Amino acid sequence: MQIVGLVGDVELERQREIDRNQVWLARSNGRMRLRLGEMFEKLVRLQGHRELGFSTTGAYSLERLSRSGRWMGETRTVARRVAELPRAGRAFDRGEYGWCKLELLCRHATAETGVKLLRVARSATVRELRQAFVEGPSEECDPERDAFDRSGIDDTFLAWLCKSYVTTWLPHLGTSDKWEHIYALDLYRCSSPVCFRKDCTAHHIRFRSHGGGDQAWNLTPPCDDDHIDGIHTGRIRVTGRAPDQLTWYIGREPVLVVRGREKELVPPALATRARLLVP
Repeated sequence: MQIVGLVGDVELERQREIDRNQVWLARSNGRMRLRLGEMFEKLVRLQGHRELGFSTTGAYSLERLSRSGRWMGETRTVARRVAELPRAGRAFDRGEYGWCKLELLCRHATAETGVKLLRVARSATVRELRQAFVEGPSEECDPERDAFDRSGIDDTFLAWLCKSYVTTWLPHLGTSDKWEHIYALDLYRCSSPVCFRKDCTAHHIRFRSHGGGDQAWNLTPPCDDDHIDGIHTGRIRVTGRAPDQLTWYIGREPVLVVRGREKELVPPALATRARLLVP
Protein backbone atom coordinates (compact mmCIF):
# COMPACT_ATOMS: atom_id res chain seq x y z
CA MET A 1 0.00 0.00 0.00
CA GLN A 2 2.86 2.35 0.81
CA ILE A 3 4.47 1.64 -2.57
CA VAL A 4 1.17 2.32 -4.37
CA GLY A 5 0.76 5.57 -2.44
CA LEU A 6 4.34 6.59 -3.29
CA VAL A 7 3.80 5.91 -6.99
CA GLY A 8 0.60 7.95 -6.85
CA ASP A 9 2.43 10.88 -5.23
CA VAL A 10 5.17 10.77 -7.87
CA GLU A 11 2.60 10.72 -10.67
CA LEU A 12 0.72 13.66 -9.13
CA GLU A 13 3.94 15.68 -8.80
CA ARG A 14 4.75 14.89 -12.43
CA GLN A 15 1.34 16.19 -13.50
CA ARG A 16 1.84 19.35 -11.45
CA GLU A 17 5.24 19.91 -13.05
CA ILE A 18 3.71 19.59 -16.52
CA ASP A 19 1.00 22.06 -15.47
CA ARG A 20 3.57 24.56 -14.15
CA ASN A 21 5.59 24.35 -17.39
CA GLN A 22 2.50 24.87 -19.52
CA VAL A 23 1.42 27.89 -17.49
CA TRP A 24 4.92 29.37 -17.78
CA LEU A 25 4.98 28.87 -21.56
CA ALA A 26 1.46 30.31 -21.99
CA ARG A 27 2.29 33.42 -19.96
CA SER A 28 5.59 33.87 -21.78
CA ASN A 29 3.63 33.74 -25.02
CA GLY A 30 1.23 36.36 -23.65
CA ARG A 31 4.09 38.70 -22.75
CA MET A 32 5.57 38.22 -26.20
CA ARG A 33 2.18 39.03 -27.74
CA LEU A 34 1.99 42.26 -25.72
CA ARG A 35 5.48 43.30 -26.88
CA LEU A 36 4.45 42.49 -30.47
CA GLY A 37 1.37 44.70 -30.08
CA GLU A 38 3.51 47.58 -28.76
CA MET A 39 5.89 47.38 -31.72
CA PHE A 40 3.00 47.04 -34.18
CA GLU A 41 1.37 50.16 -32.70
CA LYS A 42 4.60 52.12 -33.26
CA LEU A 43 4.85 50.86 -36.85
CA VAL A 44 1.26 51.86 -37.65
CA ARG A 45 1.69 55.30 -36.07
CA LEU A 46 4.65 55.88 -38.39
CA GLN A 47 2.68 54.50 -41.38
CA GLY A 48 5.53 52.01 -41.71
CA HIS A 49 3.35 49.32 -43.25
CA ARG A 50 2.62 51.65 -46.18
CA GLU A 51 6.29 52.52 -46.58
CA LEU A 52 6.96 48.79 -46.84
CA GLY A 53 4.40 48.46 -49.63
CA PHE A 54 1.27 47.22 -47.80
CA SER A 55 -2.04 49.03 -48.28
CA THR A 56 -3.54 47.85 -44.98
CA THR A 57 -2.34 46.74 -41.57
CA GLY A 58 -4.19 43.47 -42.15
CA ALA A 59 -2.17 42.75 -45.28
CA TYR A 60 1.06 43.50 -43.43
CA SER A 61 0.25 41.31 -40.43
CA LEU A 62 -0.88 38.42 -42.62
CA GLU A 63 2.26 38.34 -44.77
CA ARG A 64 4.96 39.51 -42.37
CA LEU A 65 3.67 38.15 -39.06
CA SER A 66 1.52 35.21 -40.22
CA ARG A 67 -1.35 36.59 -38.16
CA SER A 68 -4.81 37.75 -39.23
CA GLY A 69 -5.66 41.43 -39.25
CA ARG A 70 -8.24 40.84 -36.54
CA TRP A 71 -5.71 39.11 -34.25
CA MET A 72 -3.22 41.94 -34.66
CA GLY A 73 -5.95 44.56 -34.24
CA GLU A 74 -6.96 43.06 -30.89
CA THR A 75 -3.33 42.80 -29.81
CA ARG A 76 -2.65 46.39 -30.78
CA THR A 77 -5.71 47.58 -28.86
CA VAL A 78 -4.58 45.78 -25.70
CA ALA A 79 -1.08 47.25 -26.02
CA ARG A 80 -2.53 50.75 -26.40
CA ARG A 81 -4.77 50.31 -23.35
CA VAL A 82 -1.93 48.88 -21.25
CA ALA A 83 -0.05 52.14 -21.85
CA GLU A 84 -3.03 53.89 -20.20
CA LEU A 85 -3.27 51.29 -17.40
CA PRO A 86 0.37 50.73 -16.34
CA ARG A 87 -0.61 48.85 -13.14
CA ALA A 88 -2.39 46.22 -15.20
CA GLY A 89 0.62 45.90 -17.49
CA ARG A 90 3.09 45.46 -14.62
CA ALA A 91 0.88 42.86 -12.91
CA PHE A 92 0.62 40.98 -16.22
CA ASP A 93 4.42 41.04 -16.69
CA ARG A 94 4.83 39.63 -13.16
CA GLY A 95 2.60 36.71 -14.13
CA GLU A 96 -0.28 37.55 -11.77
CA TYR A 97 -2.78 36.70 -14.53
CA GLY A 98 -2.85 35.70 -18.17
CA TRP A 99 -3.79 37.26 -21.49
CA CYS A 100 -7.55 36.64 -21.23
CA LYS A 101 -7.81 38.57 -17.96
CA LEU A 102 -5.60 41.35 -19.33
CA GLU A 103 -7.83 41.67 -22.39
CA LEU A 104 -10.95 41.89 -20.21
CA LEU A 105 -9.36 44.53 -17.97
CA CYS A 106 -8.24 46.59 -20.95
CA ARG A 107 -11.73 46.41 -22.42
CA HIS A 108 -13.60 47.53 -19.30
CA ALA A 109 -11.25 49.23 -16.82
CA THR A 110 -10.75 52.98 -16.57
CA ALA A 111 -8.16 55.06 -14.74
CA GLU A 112 -10.64 55.37 -11.84
CA THR A 113 -11.70 51.71 -11.64
CA GLY A 114 -8.41 50.09 -12.68
CA VAL A 115 -6.98 49.51 -9.18
CA LYS A 116 -10.21 47.97 -7.85
CA LEU A 117 -10.67 45.72 -10.89
CA LEU A 118 -7.03 44.66 -10.68
CA ARG A 119 -7.61 43.31 -7.16
CA VAL A 120 -10.71 41.47 -8.35
CA ALA A 121 -8.85 39.99 -11.33
CA ARG A 122 -6.15 38.45 -9.11
CA SER A 123 -8.61 36.21 -7.29
CA ALA A 124 -11.42 35.70 -9.84
CA THR A 125 -11.45 33.22 -12.71
CA VAL A 126 -11.80 34.43 -16.27
CA ARG A 127 -15.41 33.22 -16.31
CA GLU A 128 -16.23 35.05 -13.06
CA LEU A 129 -14.52 38.21 -14.29
CA ARG A 130 -16.38 38.12 -17.60
CA GLN A 131 -19.68 37.55 -15.82
CA ALA A 132 -19.01 40.48 -13.47
CA PHE A 133 -18.52 42.79 -16.44
CA VAL A 134 -21.64 41.52 -18.19
CA GLU A 135 -23.75 42.20 -15.10
CA GLY A 136 -21.98 45.47 -14.26
CA PRO A 137 -23.10 49.00 -15.21
CA SER A 138 -23.41 49.51 -18.91
CA GLU A 139 -21.39 52.75 -18.71
CA GLU A 140 -18.24 50.79 -17.90
CA CYS A 141 -18.79 48.44 -20.83
CA ASP A 142 -19.37 51.12 -23.48
CA PRO A 143 -16.48 53.60 -23.71
CA GLU A 144 -17.82 55.11 -26.95
CA ARG A 145 -21.16 55.90 -25.32
CA ASP A 146 -19.32 57.31 -22.32
CA ALA A 147 -17.23 59.58 -24.55
CA PHE A 148 -20.41 60.74 -26.29
CA ASP A 149 -22.04 61.61 -22.96
CA ARG A 150 -18.98 63.62 -21.91
CA SER A 151 -18.82 65.49 -25.23
CA GLY A 152 -22.00 67.45 -24.52
CA ILE A 153 -23.05 67.19 -28.19
CA ASP A 154 -26.79 67.72 -28.65
CA ASP A 155 -27.24 65.05 -31.31
CA THR A 156 -27.85 61.35 -31.78
CA PHE A 157 -25.19 58.80 -30.91
CA LEU A 158 -24.98 57.65 -34.56
CA ALA A 159 -24.46 61.22 -35.78
CA TRP A 160 -21.68 61.68 -33.20
CA LEU A 161 -19.96 58.49 -34.38
CA CYS A 162 -20.11 59.68 -38.01
CA LYS A 163 -18.73 63.10 -37.11
CA SER A 164 -15.93 61.52 -35.08
CA TYR A 165 -15.02 59.27 -37.99
CA VAL A 166 -14.91 62.18 -40.46
CA THR A 167 -12.91 64.36 -38.06
CA THR A 168 -10.35 61.60 -37.54
CA TRP A 169 -9.82 60.61 -41.17
CA LEU A 170 -10.43 63.84 -43.10
CA PRO A 171 -6.82 65.10 -42.65
CA HIS A 172 -5.55 61.91 -44.31
CA LEU A 173 -7.63 62.18 -47.49
CA GLY A 174 -5.64 62.96 -50.62
CA THR A 175 -2.28 62.19 -49.03
CA SER A 176 0.30 60.67 -51.34
CA ASP A 177 1.51 57.09 -51.29
CA LYS A 178 5.08 55.90 -51.80
CA TRP A 179 3.94 53.74 -54.71
CA GLU A 180 1.58 56.27 -56.32
CA HIS A 181 3.48 56.21 -59.63
CA ILE A 182 3.18 52.41 -59.79
CA TYR A 183 -0.60 52.48 -59.20
CA ALA A 184 -1.03 55.18 -61.87
CA LEU A 185 0.55 52.97 -64.57
CA ASP A 186 -2.44 50.61 -64.31
CA LEU A 187 -4.99 53.40 -63.75
CA TYR A 188 -5.29 52.49 -60.05
CA ARG A 189 -6.68 49.06 -60.85
CA CYS A 190 -5.41 45.59 -60.05
CA SER A 191 -2.74 44.64 -62.57
CA SER A 192 -3.81 40.98 -62.61
CA PRO A 193 -5.41 40.20 -65.99
CA VAL A 194 -8.30 38.38 -64.29
CA CYS A 195 -9.25 41.12 -61.79
CA PHE A 196 -10.47 44.73 -61.89
CA ARG A 197 -10.44 45.72 -58.23
CA LYS A 198 -9.03 49.05 -57.08
CA ASP A 199 -7.42 48.27 -53.71
CA CYS A 200 -3.92 48.22 -55.16
CA THR A 201 -0.77 47.13 -53.36
CA ALA A 202 2.82 47.20 -54.61
CA HIS A 203 4.29 43.79 -55.44
CA HIS A 204 7.96 43.15 -56.23
CA ILE A 205 8.01 40.87 -59.27
CA ARG A 206 11.37 39.56 -58.19
CA PHE A 207 10.89 39.25 -54.43
CA ARG A 208 13.06 41.47 -52.25
CA SER A 209 14.10 38.33 -50.39
CA HIS A 210 15.49 37.11 -53.74
CA GLY A 211 17.39 40.32 -54.44
CA GLY A 212 14.65 42.34 -56.16
CA GLY A 213 14.70 46.12 -55.81
CA ASP A 214 12.27 49.06 -55.99
CA GLN A 215 12.87 49.80 -59.68
CA ALA A 216 9.70 50.63 -61.61
CA TRP A 217 10.16 47.59 -63.90
CA ASN A 218 10.19 45.30 -60.84
CA LEU A 219 6.92 46.62 -59.38
CA THR A 220 3.32 45.90 -60.30
CA PRO A 221 0.10 46.75 -58.40
CA PRO A 222 -2.14 43.69 -57.85
CA CYS A 223 -5.08 44.06 -55.49
CA ASP A 224 -4.81 43.00 -51.87
CA ASP A 225 -6.39 39.55 -52.43
CA ASP A 226 -4.41 38.69 -55.57
CA HIS A 227 -1.22 39.87 -53.87
CA ILE A 228 -1.52 38.11 -50.52
CA ASP A 229 -3.84 35.17 -51.25
CA GLY A 230 -2.76 34.74 -54.87
CA ILE A 231 0.90 35.49 -55.51
CA HIS A 232 2.24 34.79 -52.02
CA THR A 233 0.42 31.46 -51.76
CA GLY A 234 1.44 30.24 -55.22
CA ARG A 235 -1.99 30.46 -56.85
CA ILE A 236 -0.76 33.23 -59.19
CA ARG A 237 2.71 33.87 -60.61
CA VAL A 238 4.04 36.86 -62.51
CA THR A 239 7.38 37.23 -64.28
CA GLY A 240 8.99 39.72 -66.67
CA ARG A 241 9.29 43.50 -66.60
CA ALA A 242 6.52 45.96 -65.75
CA PRO A 243 4.36 47.35 -67.06
CA ASP A 244 4.21 45.90 -70.61
CA GLN A 245 6.38 42.78 -70.59
CA LEU A 246 4.71 40.74 -67.85
CA THR A 247 3.62 37.12 -68.08
CA TRP A 248 0.92 35.95 -65.66
CA TYR A 249 0.35 32.31 -64.73
CA ILE A 250 -3.09 31.68 -63.18
CA GLY A 251 -3.43 28.60 -60.98
CA ARG A 252 -1.00 26.51 -58.95
CA GLU A 253 -0.80 24.27 -61.98
CA PRO A 254 -1.42 27.03 -64.57
CA VAL A 255 -4.72 26.81 -66.40
CA LEU A 256 -4.32 30.25 -68.02
CA VAL A 257 -1.20 32.10 -69.20
CA VAL A 258 -1.46 35.81 -70.10
CA ARG A 259 1.30 37.64 -71.99
CA GLY A 260 0.40 41.25 -72.63
CA ARG A 261 -3.02 41.07 -74.36
CA GLU A 262 -2.63 37.44 -75.42
CA LYS A 263 -4.36 34.76 -73.34
CA GLU A 264 -3.61 31.07 -73.63
CA LEU A 265 -5.64 28.31 -71.99
CA VAL A 266 -3.48 25.42 -70.76
CA PRO A 267 -5.01 21.95 -71.27
CA PRO A 268 -5.20 19.95 -68.02
CA ALA A 269 -2.76 17.38 -69.37
CA LEU A 270 -0.11 20.08 -69.80
CA ALA A 271 -0.86 22.01 -66.59
CA THR A 272 1.69 20.13 -64.46
CA ARG A 273 4.39 20.51 -67.09
CA ALA A 274 3.57 24.23 -67.42
CA ARG A 275 3.99 24.64 -63.68
CA LEU A 276 7.49 23.18 -63.89
CA LEU A 277 8.41 25.58 -66.70
CA VAL A 278 7.39 28.72 -64.77
CA PRO A 279 10.56 30.70 -64.01
